[in-house]
Amino acid sequence: MKIRKALAGDLDAVVRLTEAAYAPYTALLGAPPIPVTEDYAPRIERGEVWLLENGKEVAGLLVLERHPDHAMIFSVAVAPAFQGKGFGIALLNFADEQARLWHLPEVRLYTNARMERNIALYTAYGFRETGRRPNPYRPGWMVVDMAKPVETVSRLDRFLGRTTMSSHGTIRAGMGGWTFEPWDTSFYPDKLPKAKQLNYASRQVPSIEVNGTYYSSFKEPTFVKWANEAPDGFVYSLKGNRFVTNRRVLGEAGESMMRFLGSGVAALGDKLGPILWQFAPTKKFDPDDFEAFLKLLPEKQDGVALRHAIEVRNDSFVVPEFAALARKYKVAIVYADHAKYPGIADVTGDFIYARLQTGSDDNPDCYTPKGLDEWAARAKVWAKGQAPADLPRADAATDAPVKPRDVFVYFITEGKVRAPFGAMALMKRVTG
Repeated sequence: MKIRKALAGDLDAVVRLTEAAYAPYTALLGAPPIPVTEDYAPRIERGEVWLLENGKEVAGLLVLERHPDHAMIFSVAVAPAFQGKGFGIALLNFADEQARLWHLPEVRLYTNARMERNIALYTAYGFRETGRRPNPYRPGWMVVDMAKPVETVSRLDRFLGRTTMSSHGTIRAGMGGWTFEPWDTSFYPDKLPKAKQLNYASRQVPSIEVNGTYYSSFKEPTFVKWANEAPDGFVYSLKGNRFVTNRRVLGEAGESMMRFLGSGVAALGDKLGPILWQFAPTKKFDPDDFEAFLKLLPEKQDGVALRHAIEVRNDSFVVPEFAALARKYKVAIVYADHAKYPGIADVTGDFIYARLQTGSDDNPDCYTPKGLDEWAARAKVWAKGQAPADLPRADAATDAPVKPRDVFVYFITEGKVRAPFGAMALMKRVTG
């Protein structure tokens, strides 16, 4: 995928793509939206039209105007064959980066009030409605004006895969999912509709590990919906689909991996956390086989930086060669606090991922107070860039560079009824 400025010879492709992308709205509105009737030749000449190419095909386009105090998005269009795969998000990311390069403080756009899906996507990305007004060129139509500040360095760096330095990383604790029948009475307020559960849960903990993506496929509108329902600063970790990892030859997982990552996960934007790749307990360590899998992991998806975590559950992985491979490809080894599976605490990536799986429903906060104190202390050590001395490693002779790292801690499986309370209790300990 690449984005380039349109040339004069691209005019026909620009017109065709715009007409095709806006066709559903032409039918909805009873007349073509403004971008469909626009004369793009002058805009191409002024350098305002950008094309997103996927291989040899034009997958989308962006029309971006440069003004003294803001950048204005006139049109974002994705060809029907490429819709729902994150290309729209990639174009919005590009618009934000261009505005930053132009040293402009704000990106603006306007859209038709009846284009509700577009409005939801823009809102999920960070735009906020600034007003509504009649469309001067289409009597009876209403325009929604939207704007967002240009991404701060830290948020922009998130999209570009860079990290910023501070004294410590951010610690986030959460649980697996938000739909679990016992939580209807133990965690959620009485009579809270199930449709409101994600909204509530995402305001009690700063992160949730989504297990549903392991078993099922979702499309971009679902990820947009999740992004909309969670507050700013919230992060989802997604469990990679099982068809990627549950196979004999891992090096053959590329097609399944791209299908999962291209399903629209990038629509979560800055609410996309690590991707968790979990392997079966029967999967044994084969250096060549596993390296073939690690080579498949992309750094970005539709312009959004990806962070990968790998959870192995066979004792054959507890060897220095495994930790070395993880360091080589900069993926995080999941530390699993589990009664049966190995715990591997080697720091191999730019973040930490821990899954706490030995809680109990007999404990009000899933783990005992002593256990929570210990995990809070370890999380703080990780956030400062160090490794807890009391956890086992596969390669004890090799220390990771000391630098701040974000930490993700999830309460999973055992003690699941009390898992949300464990996450909240841990957050109190690390933020107090």
